[in-house]
Amino acid sequence: MAWKHPTGGQPEVVNIVALGPTNRSYHALHLDYTPLVPPADETWTLNKGLRTTLVDMGFIMDDLVGEARKSDRYRHDIDNLEVPIMTSIIDNDVRKLYPKLIEANLLGEFPIDEVLDWIGARVLLAGGHTKAELQLKPQMISDVGEKCGYYLHNSIPFMIAYALFIGCRKIHLFGADYTYPGMVAREDDRANTEYWCGMARAFGVEVTTPQDTTLLNMNQGTRIYGYGARPPIRNKLQPDGARALLDRLVPSEPTIAEVLGDE
Repeated sequence: MAWKHPTGGQPEVVNIVALGPTNRSYHALHLDYTPLVPPADETWTLNKGLRTTLVDMGFIMDDLVGEARKSDRYRHDIDNLEVPIMTSIIDNDVRKLYPKLIEANLLGEFPIDEVLDWIGARVLLAGGHTKAELQLKPQMISDVGEKCGYYLHNSIPFMIAYALFIGCRKIHLFGADYTYPGMVAREDDRANTEYWCGMARAFGVEVTTPQDTTLLNMNQGTRIYGYGARPPIRNKLQPDGARALLDRLVPSEPTIAEVLGDE
């Protein structure tokens, strides 16, 4: 059965609003009479950001039983949310603690099997395997999916992986900063999110971030190691070079000239 996105929509562009310092950039963009927030089909946030951010869907990947033990107020706030929430595990204990969400059918489990298998299939197809071949080797799809996709160590990678899975073409990331004063403990998670940003871009998905975030070293400006004050002079690709490049990348597809019947 095909996966159904909880909002009922098919978003191609999403704003993901995390809780680091550049979260302020997202909120500041709302202060003009005509908000300057990047247009998006849906906005997602996570955890306590659900208290203050208007969203279409939320992610709380932490164990909801453990969250309830930490704070009954937080449990109450979660149970009274009115947007779909995706989490890791829903068992009887979770159902007892969050009856309103369950009754409203707003609490769902992250589709981990489907997402990892999708990642595996995408990676294998990009590596030259055919659809017919992969249909005969479903275990290989799952194995590669785990190898490439099990690196999910904080909530933002889950959200990016899910966006890829449902077919998003553009992701605007706010508040996914990790490295800033007083939060050294979060630095290990930064690499995890940067991995998934790279995965998304490799799959043709546009990922944007605030200019002042430490994620992807955006706050350091455009630079390449080794060139110092002499950045490389790029020679823009010309038609002949583009044809040679594309013939190498997709040799089985006809060129535009061949489609049009040109010599």
